[in-house]
Amino acid sequence: MAMSLKESCKLPEVLKCELEKSGVPLAVYRHVDGKARTVLVSDGLVRWQAPGKTREDLVRFLDEDMYRDVHQEDVVYVATKAKDFSKIEDGCYDVVYRQKLYGRKDYRTVHAVGYHRYLEDGTKCAVVVYDDVTAALESNGGSRSDFEEGVVEFLNTDKVDPFVIFNADTHEIYMVSASVEQVWKPVRTFDSGIKFEEYFFTPEERDRISVDDVIERGETIVRNPRTGKDLIMSVSQISWRGRNSVFLRICEHADRYFDPLTGLPNMEYGRLCGENYVEDIRNAGGSPVLIFFDIVGMKLYNSANGFNQGNEFLIDFASCIKKQFPDNLICRFANDHFAVVADSSGIEDKLNIIRKSVKGTVSKISMDLYVGICNIEEYGVFLDASEKAKLACNIQKKKGDNFIRYYDKDLHKDLILQNYVVNHIDEAIANGYIKIYYQPVVRTITETFCGMEALARWIDPQNGFLNPGVFIGALEESRQIHKLDSYIIEQVCRELREELDQGRPIVPVSFNLSRLDFIGCDIFNVVESALMKYRIERDYIRVEITESIMASDSYIQHEIERFRLVGYEVWMDDFGSGYSSLNTLKDYKFDELKIDMAFLSNFNEVSRIIISSTVRMAKSLGLKTLAEGVETREQLEFLKQIGCEKVQGYYYGKPQPLKDTMKHMETSGIVAENDNMRTVYSKLGRLDYQEDSPRAIMSYENGTFKFLFANKLYEEQLLSLGFKKS
Repeated sequence: MAMSLKESCKLPEVLKCELEKSGVPLAVYRHVDGKARTVLVSDGLVRWQAPGKTREDLVRFLDEDMYRDVHQEDVVYVATKAKDFSKIEDGCYDVVYRQKLYGRKDYRTVHAVGYHRYLEDGTKCAVVVYDDVTAALESNGGSRSDFEEGVVEFLNTDKVDPFVIFNADTHEIYMVSASVEQVWKPVRTFDSGIKFEEYFFTPEERDRISVDDVIERGETIVRNPRTGKDLIMSVSQISWRGRNSVFLRICEHADRYFDPLTGLPNMEYGRLCGENYVEDIRNAGGSPVLIFFDIVGMKLYNSANGFNQGNEFLIDFASCIKKQFPDNLICRFANDHFAVVADSSGIEDKLNIIRKSVKGTVSKISMDLYVGICNIEEYGVFLDASEKAKLACNIQKKKGDNFIRYYDKDLHKDLILQNYVVNHIDEAIANGYIKIYYQPVVRTITETFCGMEALARWIDPQNGFLNPGVFIGALEESRQIHKLDSYIIEQVCRELREELDQGRPIVPVSFNLSRLDFIGCDIFNVVESALMKYRIERDYIRVEITESIMASDSYIQHEIERFRLVGYEVWMDDFGSGYSSLNTLKDYKFDELKIDMAFLSNFNEVSRIIISSTVRMAKSLGLKTLAEGVETREQLEFLKQIGCEKVQGYYYGKPQPLKDTMKHMETSGIVAENDNMRTVYSKLGRLDYQEDSPRAIMSYENGTFKFLFANKLYEEQLLSLGFKKS
């Protein structure tokens, strides 16, 4: 496992060797399937083990039981910090905790600092540097006083950031470095016998800056009220001359709060300092808003032009934002996401200029920009506003009719509903609030009932009928979608078994799987267990996935292939909706394509050509086709003429509970296919109906021929022979 992981990271061999030989205790990790996996450890970290332990022992320990020697009271804190760090692209891992080192039983104080770094191949790694703080405070054979004097002498050099040491309980100052005045001029001329607050803050400033809050956070950014500069304050709990004390470092800049590519502050900086900039706008009489930017097409741009050119594009984009918002807080959150805190007046003109710079990029890839805006005065502080602006941006990106979306009351209502969904999904499943509705699928050439798609409908006692787009999106965001999909699978199998036990016919049912299903649970075994429990054959279950799932890591691709290997049909849903559908089709095996309904919503000559070409291509590849969103007879006849085998849409029926759907099809005179019919009709679907020659398909039943299909050339030929059109 360790070898394949290292190979996958493609860490340059020279760099790998240098890092492993380093005397500095450090490790490089990669986040794989929700867990931290060790890529390498340095000699300095290896020496932290018990005597005789090897590098391989340490890697195994970090991968299997990383927190074993961490103090019991610190484990949850450290693990939570690590988990939060893994989720934030530009964040910093900075923790102080107690751990057993060197094979000894006593606990030592450890300080760990980590950052994310990207390799040339785009792999994201975490580099974590460790420091044995206890060792730094121990003397090597000299007396404690000699050691402390040496520490004091060293701390007062320019090699160390400005610092203050003071009592953790009373805040009485013990020592102030000479360099402190360079970053924060004290209000008192002497520091002996007075508190930290009295030395640094005026009475008015003490009401706005809480030293206890700084100590509790461990590290934060505080604005100097006299200079307006943001200063980074880092706190370590130490024992100074036998007393419980605080070592507080002050510096003007720390790389961990800035994006190394663009030089902009990162999300963590915004989290700590955003409110200062909001207050500046308020004090100037403005109305502060948070603007969230999302560049569309960045991934494809990198694929087409390389990461170096992609980085140049992002640098230029950052410069463009700076030009339009020169005096505002601008942050790069992650990848192609940026944020600005600005006054609301005149922003749309500036945003139009920024968007033009993106769309004007000379590239084979079409680039665009979407923007979400949240009024901070109405909808909360910096962090809340950033989430809400991002939500507005994401919604607008899906709609596509304008590039700007304001977070408003309607979206706020959706957000409240999303939070409700996240907190009540288990209750909804347990109490049966979520129902399974089925939309019929009809074969075009025979107009027979050949399948259904299972869809979730949440009918809530408090909020009524919930929009699927809202609750599915909320469950995906909260990584709980596997709960819903597992429930759908269970209910589908249960309801099919009820139909079979009543002697009624059933048809195959398809359902969608999310990428997160493969991460949140063993979805393959969930499906297999449900089929076994209710004695349903695999022929009656179809698995639908989107192309974005196939772009995920190799583990998910392998899991999807497991379905095909045991006999499930795997369909590609929403074909044509993404940028890389053809690449996905080239690289992976599918049984059927579901053509995105967007092609039928704009049913014109261009969409006809695209659909015709898609169907013909699918037949050449041995794939079946199904068109979604069919609502008119005109659409149905067109799809039948070009050989699209199946259709789904309101023309044949809306999604309803299973019994209602079965009854609707029966009363409509649309016969449910049995196994023999499905086998024969599937073979007919492989024919190319678009061949440039007269062609017809007939069935022979009870001594009578019946036309199932005839193309225009065949009809014209019959007319030329004197037959009348009926």
